[in-house]
Amino acid sequence: MVNDLSENEILDFLMTSDFNEGLNLDELKFLLIKFRNFYRISSCSIIHYKERMENTLEEMSKQKDYYNCEINNIQNQKFILEQKYNTLINKNLSWKERFKGKIILDDEIK
Repeated sequence: MVNDLSENEILDFLMTSDFNEGLNLDELKFLLIKFRNFYRISSCSIIHYKERMENTLEEMSKQKDYYNCEINNIQNQKFILEQKYNTLINKNLSWKERFKGKIILDDEIK
């Protein structure tokens, strides 16, 4: 009787049965083995998905740290460029700069 059922029917029977249907010892042993195999498969798949999720979370954490570092570097560069820009705006032009029509930076002085 139990040997003719499919995997899903066996699992449905295991989940809904009270085991008072007059099954013989071999059929009960067969059901117990099927349930054990189902439990092993389910347990392994849960462990596998849990490990994949942990790896994904770890990778996301590493990427987050990397991008936060990149954001800090870009903000530092922005701050430096803004300081240079503000010094150029507030700079009083010399006669040489006015005559040439070009702002002479400290880096260009020879």
